[in-house]
Amino acid sequence: MWNYYLVEELIMNSKWLEENGTNWAAGRVECHNEDSMGYSEREYWLMIDRKDWNKFDDYLRSLNTESLQSLDQLVESSRLPIVFYNQLAK
Repeated sequence: MWNYYLVEELIMNSKWLEENGTNWAAGRVECHNEDSMGYSEREYWLMIDRKDWNKFDDYLRSLNTESLQSLDQLVESSRLPIVFYNQLAK
């Protein structure tokens, strides 16, 4: 059984925040299975709108899957309107 949760980890510097706004959260999705003994078996890095961060984390913490899901699958199954930074930075 696979479990997932978010870890906010990346800190943006003041120049980046001035250019892009303060509404972003960055970090990783940690993926654990029953045999991982507390260590993440897989990690997905992401930067998303802060308003989506806590909702996505709540969803991930409630999710258990039989097989490892990709980041795209996790986002799609959440049915949340998650905005990724790289979708806007063009």
